[in-house]
Amino acid sequence: MPMRFVYILCLSLFFVGTAHAYVPQIVVQESLHDITVIDDPELSQAFFGELQDFPHTYEIRSDKSFTLYTQIRVPELPASKNNVSGIIIKEQKKGRVEEVARFLAEDALWTEKKDHLIGEEYREGAQFEKELGPGVYRLEVHTPDNLEKYILRVGKSEDMNIGYFELLGRIIDVKRFYETSAFWMIVSPYAYVPLLVLTVLGGLWYLWRRKMVT
Repeated sequence: MPMRFVYILCLSLFFVGTAHAYVPQIVVQESLHDITVIDDPELSQAFFGELQDFPHTYEIRSDKSFTLYTQIRVPELPASKNNVSGIIIKEQKKGRVEEVARFLAEDALWTEKKDHLIGEEYREGAQFEKELGPGVYRLEVHTPDNLEKYILRVGKSEDMNIGYFELLGRIIDVKRFYETSAFWMIVSPYAYVPLLVLTVLGGLWYLWRRKMVT
């Protein structure tokens, strides 16, 4: 019986671990001067934001070279438009800036895909990947009218740096971002796999207890 428990637990952890793990974060910027700092640009993470009359700005500060991967997405919602673009600049001396890259909405195919961590669909926009040198970088997300929900993916290293229950809370926040009931967090493998394991283990324990009694 103990070996069955171990097998089921290992199997459940395998399925959870293959859910394309990343760190989700809801972004709220209340003015044009607000900046969201990305501490680790190589960590796989997603920023869920909504433009409300002005672009959103992200900042990366690094004292060493790093590989920046970033992609713009839009949630699969009735009001979503395939018009979100981005620009990356690097700060220079005397307040000057250097353009690093633009990833434009018109250059993307906007392919529909499924986010298995959240259990929701999205459309893939333009992306950028390149090794960058040390420095201060700004990444701006915008649309022609700056009225749009978007998802900014950054990094590829699937190192989950938050706890399990904090992750569940963030998944609930993203469900609200998708205008979906928090109940449907159950479609995330981080929710249904542990529940399934507990159900199976409870059933096995019940059968084992009945067998011991008889």
